[in-house]
Amino acid sequence: MKKDLRAIYYIPVIYFVIGSLWILLSDQLALVLFPSIMQISRIQTYKGLGYVALSSLLLLLLIYLYSRNVERNRLRL
Repeated sequence: MKKDLRAIYYIPVIYFVIGSLWILLSDQLALVLFPSIMQISRIQTYKGLGYVALSSLLLLLLIYLYSRNVERNRLRL
């Protein structure tokens, strides 16, 4: 039971780390690749949409793995 509760914290921690890295690294890359303000503005919109899409997939995967683990443990009992 303790292991299940500990796993609950992994999902937001992983999401926070990957999300933070995405924001920091993609901003730096955008500044290097796109010198004009108009290009950066457009890229920021695409980055935001990409962030929402990728983070949704990441959450789906993490929740799926967690629920599969919970179900396996339930069946063992």
